[in-house]
Amino acid sequence: MITKTASCRLIVMSLALLVGKSVQPLTKCFADDAPRINLTTKTAQQPATFEAAGLPAAELNRLKSLESTDPVFTNTFAVYVVGDTLDPAVPPVGGSYRVEGLRLVFTPRYPPLAGLKYRAVLRLPEGNKIEQELSLAKLAVAETKPARVEQIYPSGDLLPENHLRFYIHFSQPIERGNAYEHLELLDAAGKPVESAFLELGEELWDPSGRRFTLLLDPGRIKQGLKPREELGPILHSGKKYTLVVKSGWRDIKGRPLAAGFRKSFSVGSVIDEPIDTKRWKFNSPRIGTAEPLVVRFPRPLDHALLERTFSVVDGAGERVSGRVTITDVERRWEFTPDSPWAVGGQQLVVDTVLEDTAGNSIGRAFEVDEQHPITKSVTTETVKFSITFAPESPAAR
Repeated sequence: MITKTASCRLIVMSLALLVGKSVQPLTKCFADDAPRINLTTKTAQQPATFEAAGLPAAELNRLKSLESTDPVFTNTFAVYVVGDTLDPAVPPVGGSYRVEGLRLVFTPRYPPLAGLKYRAVLRLPEGNKIEQELSLAKLAVAETKPARVEQIYPSGDLLPENHLRFYIHFSQPIERGNAYEHLELLDAAGKPVESAFLELGEELWDPSGRRFTLLLDPGRIKQGLKPREELGPILHSGKKYTLVVKSGWRDIKGRPLAAGFRKSFSVGSVIDEPIDTKRWKFNSPRIGTAEPLVVRFPRPLDHALLERTFSVVDGAGERVSGRVTITDVERRWEFTPDSPWAVGGQQLVVDTVLEDTAGNSIGRAFEVDEQHPITKSVTTETVKFSITFAPESPAAR
């Protein structure tokens, strides 16, 4: 059977031979069906996506029925970070997929870096495949003041010996691709700690380009792993350290930071126990008011995960809109509803991927997969808490 694309190509080629020149207008008859790959973005704040066109409708319908992170997607459309030479052992970039009309769209978990090379591979049902090397150009942005470091989390100054990650928040999007050149961990004598960070080719940025996730090397945290045996732990209980963000780090306009930033902290004992939700303390907001729902934790939890793993739902399971505030060195989570509380079976839903600063999660102590420390797939579950309310406010009667 001759496909529409093949028919169009035959027509165009035949007409070109007859008239002795190319027939550009007729290429539209197959352009929408031709397999192709694009890297698209609109603004500096909008995540770039890789898009594939040319898959049959039946294949798109099959993919549309899958979860956005189903590994089946990578068998059809995968994106790889490449250098001057391609290492076949490099895994594909992680992210999520969706079907939009006649296109298969891939949104990387961490935004593509300007100037970094990517190789996209589209595998067609008949066994053929197309490959394309792509890179993202720097985007023009509105004139602003040079970026500065706004905050580093954890916000506390006492961290466990097995502390796992920092979140560095900037006021403006930051240039990517050389993050580790601008970061340093110093001991109390001002001496750099050797091989402290897990340096990844695919840097861990949020979609806005304003939050960078810095991982300490898990191989030096978990007992029994070779990096720890050779170099020892990164942090030592009872000692002091300083995380340094150097002022030479540039924003996406190419300007250095307005100033460097230093976060000093002391180190306490190892925390190797799972998060125990039975030790959480809840308040009881009053019905008819917009008093906040407050949850207090016995130890600091991961700031970024606190922002996205908690949600409040009503009796029908619909999400309740409101504002989240995290305070008390990440030991207090507060939710203020946009509308007054009403009786209706509300629940607080928490995803069990929530972690503390040492990587311990609900019901599970921190573990390291030595082969895949970052991309290890975890089946997510939730725990639910019924929200109890104090009597109705007299003013609301």
